[in-house]
Amino acid sequence: MFKTYLRFELTKRHARWPVWLLIVILTGLGIAGNFQQKAAQTAFLTKYRQALVKNGATKSKNPKTLGEKIFNPELQALSTPKAYADWFKVELQIAAGTRGSSQKNFGANYRFSILNGDQVPYSGVAKRTLTQYRLLDKKKLTGYYPQPILFTKDELADMSAKNQRDIKTWFPTFYIRGFDYLQYLFQENVPFYLLLIAIIISGSFFAKELADKRAHANWLILQGESLIEQVWTQFLMIVGTMAEIIALPLVLTTIVVGLFRGFGSLQFPVLQETPNGIFGFTDSFTTNGKLLLTSGLLLLALIAFTAALNVLAAYLIRNSWLTTAVVLLITASAAIVPLTDWLPLSFFNVWHIADGSLAQSVEMPELQLWSVIRTVIFWTIGILFVVHLLILVNQKQLSKFWNRTTHRSAAESGS
Repeated sequence: MFKTYLRFELTKRHARWPVWLLIVILTGLGIAGNFQQKAAQTAFLTKYRQALVKNGATKSKNPKTLGEKIFNPELQALSTPKAYADWFKVELQIAAGTRGSSQKNFGANYRFSILNGDQVPYSGVAKRTLTQYRLLDKKKLTGYYPQPILFTKDELADMSAKNQRDIKTWFPTFYIRGFDYLQYLFQENVPFYLLLIAIIISGSFFAKELADKRAHANWLILQGESLIEQVWTQFLMIVGTMAEIIALPLVLTTIVVGLFRGFGSLQFPVLQETPNGIFGFTDSFTTNGKLLLTSGLLLLALIAFTAALNVLAAYLIRNSWLTTAVVLLITASAAIVPLTDWLPLSFFNVWHIADGSLAQSVEMPELQLWSVIRTVIFWTIGILFVVHLLILVNQKQLSKFWNRTTHRSAAESGS
């Protein structure tokens, strides 16, 4: 009976909402975003080359002026991603003090000259970026094009607004390949916005059933599906619908982008922040694949939490539009809720929870991924328990009312 009921609910959902059409639209928007990344990369490279030419770079193979000697190698390196990666790696070694200058690498490239003008120290940042290069070389991977340098959030926060703008302008990261772009979508918290869309679609499921008692909830009880069984079925329906609306556009976008741009690798080294006892946090490298996996697990736990919240609101309010609005507002408040280690609304920026940067930004070492997931699961179970308790209490009250009514009717008949 349960399977039949679940199929019945899926049929109703497809009749009520064109979920697949929505997934196609969201996938199209995701792909369009990748084209925007590619256009931004092309525009930046054009601006970069123009800046080098303006400072004296030419295509001459026999440089004579100082501008040609310094900037010609940089202009030539921009011809391909690999050529630039090889050239920039040597520039980083010079900046880190582990290698001397040469005719091809003066250690005075155009982008570093901007940092020098801003008096931004970057030798430590150069060493960190070189570590990423070594990991890329070890795995035979190609980095971003053009390669940025890896400032931490704390380092950026300590700079002036002008310096932050200059770094954002001249050291951007372009996520062009499939898995790189998926990482970018998680970093920009796109799954959270997809979740809000999913709430609009699925928010009315259970509330509508309860509102139309005679046609839906009560009829199902007569068919042998208790209200508690309906709660679990609707919970699974909401979780499944939310997972579809969030996961499928992300997966399909990654596949399409990967087919056109290449997939890249799930072994790409990315920064993470880990607690280091009394020393606060230490930056280290993990892989984008690991962070995507752990971010996905946290996202799944948050989907279940949101679905449980929806079931509770539906049972209490019993109005489809009002239930959707309440759940949407509560979830959207995650964008402004202060970060704590006990409230699931603090955890919706899943990538930055997984990479430790949120914990570092508020100096909360206890805000670690697995403890966060445990907290979300605890809240989800707690909310579903409250719903079960409310149903049992309500059924007990109805039973008492029925018994009193029956006895009264019997007494009146006897008299």
